Amino acid sequence: MTTDFDGDPTQISHYEVYAADTPFTRAQVEAGTVDLVVPSVAGTFTDLLPAGPKRYYSVLAVDARGNRSPF
Repeated sequence: MTTDFDGDPTQISHYEVYAADTPFTRAQVEAGTVDLVVPSVAGTFTDLLPAGPKRYYSVLAVDARGNRSPF
Protein backbone atom coordinates (compact mmCIF):
# COMPACT_ATOMS: atom_id res chain seq x y z
CA MET A 1 0.00 0.00 0.00
CA THR A 2 1.26 3.49 -0.74
CA THR A 3 0.06 6.90 0.29
CA ASP A 4 1.25 10.47 -0.02
CA PHE A 5 3.09 12.37 2.72
CA ASP A 6 4.55 15.81 2.02
CA GLY A 7 3.81 15.46 -1.70
CA ASP A 8 5.93 12.32 -2.12
CA PRO A 9 4.43 8.84 -2.46
CA THR A 10 5.77 6.52 0.22
CA GLN A 11 5.27 2.92 1.23
CA ILE A 12 3.47 2.01 4.44
CA SER A 13 5.85 0.36 6.89
CA HIS A 14 3.28 -0.88 9.42
CA TYR A 15 0.02 -0.12 11.21
CA GLU A 16 -0.57 0.82 14.86
CA VAL A 17 -3.80 -0.18 16.63
CA TYR A 18 -5.09 1.95 19.52
CA ALA A 19 -8.02 1.11 21.81
CA ALA A 20 -9.98 2.54 24.72
CA ASP A 21 -13.26 1.94 26.57
CA THR A 22 -14.55 5.38 25.52
CA PRO A 23 -14.31 7.33 22.25
CA PHE A 24 -10.99 9.17 21.88
CA THR A 25 -9.34 11.79 19.70
CA ARG A 26 -6.09 11.96 17.75
CA ALA A 27 -4.80 14.46 20.33
CA GLN A 28 -5.25 11.81 23.03
CA VAL A 29 -3.35 9.29 20.89
CA GLU A 30 -0.51 11.79 20.40
CA ALA A 31 -0.49 12.59 24.15
CA GLY A 32 -0.07 8.89 24.95
CA THR A 33 -3.30 8.61 26.95
CA VAL A 34 -4.77 5.89 24.71
CA ASP A 35 -3.51 2.30 24.83
CA LEU A 36 -1.38 1.13 21.91
CA VAL A 37 -2.68 -2.45 21.81
CA VAL A 38 -0.81 -3.65 18.73
CA PRO A 39 2.37 -1.61 18.08
CA SER A 40 3.36 -2.98 14.70
CA VAL A 41 1.03 -4.82 12.31
CA ALA A 42 2.92 -5.53 9.11
CA GLY A 43 0.34 -7.75 7.42
CA THR A 44 -3.32 -7.43 6.62
CA PHE A 45 -4.66 -9.26 9.70
CA THR A 46 -4.16 -9.25 13.45
CA ASP A 47 -6.05 -10.85 16.32
CA LEU A 48 -7.54 -8.56 18.96
CA LEU A 49 -8.99 -9.80 22.22
CA PRO A 50 -11.51 -7.25 23.54
CA ALA A 51 -10.82 -6.22 27.12
CA GLY A 52 -14.41 -5.27 27.92
CA PRO A 53 -17.97 -5.14 26.61
CA LYS A 54 -17.34 -1.95 24.59
CA ARG A 55 -14.06 -1.03 22.92
CA TYR A 56 -13.25 1.76 20.50
CA TYR A 57 -10.38 1.27 18.04
CA SER A 58 -8.28 3.37 15.69
CA VAL A 59 -5.76 2.07 13.17
CA LEU A 60 -3.02 4.42 12.00
CA ALA A 61 -0.75 3.72 9.02
CA VAL A 62 2.92 4.56 9.55
CA ASP A 63 5.25 5.11 6.59
CA ALA A 64 8.95 4.24 6.37
CA ARG A 65 9.85 7.75 7.68
CA GLY A 66 7.64 7.39 10.78
CA ASN A 67 4.82 9.64 9.57
CA ARG A 68 1.38 8.61 10.83
CA SER A 69 -1.76 8.77 8.75
CA PRO A 70 -4.60 11.14 9.66
CA PHE A 71 -6.92 9.87 12.41
